[in-house]
Amino acid sequence: MKNVKSWALLLSVVSVILLWHSHSEANIKHDLYFKHWGEFYMPFEDWKWFKAQGMAESNLNPLAVSPMGAKGIMQLMDRTSKDLGVTDVFDPESNIQAGIKYDSWLWKWLRGEGDRRRKMFASYNWGIGNVKKMCLWGMDRLPKETRDYILRIETTKWRIL
Repeated sequence: MKNVKSWALLLSVVSVILLWHSHSEANIKHDLYFKHWGEFYMPFEDWKWFKAQGMAESNLNPLAVSPMGAKGIMQLMDRTSKDLGVTDVFDPESNIQAGIKYDSWLWKWLRGEGDRRRKMFASYNWGIGNVKKMCLWGMDRLPKETRDYILRIETTKWRIL
């Protein structure tokens, strides 16, 4: 019985190492992109907020395409990608850069607003015009999908090492 437990433990450890190794190279690159572009566009915010946002958007899948046509890690719409100068929406660095650049634009647009970070993420998800109208009556007036999106970002951010 002791040998069976030892082998099971060894197999578990090896599985974890293989899984970590297969994802680690891409994750390290993604982390570098999130950190670099987060510090470039929004140095006053922890870059992990943007990684959590990418996780909420696409689970960091650079080839993700939503039913609405949003693409890449940060789930950029075609018009937004074009406006931000993205030439390859499926290139992880370009997509992450554009997503954080768009976040910084939203942040500036929301100057003077309370609960600014949450409104920035809500605007990214639902559109700034919608958020500005609905938030006159409070964040609880946002659609459930958008409130859940913000909650996913907030809970994910604290789990990122």
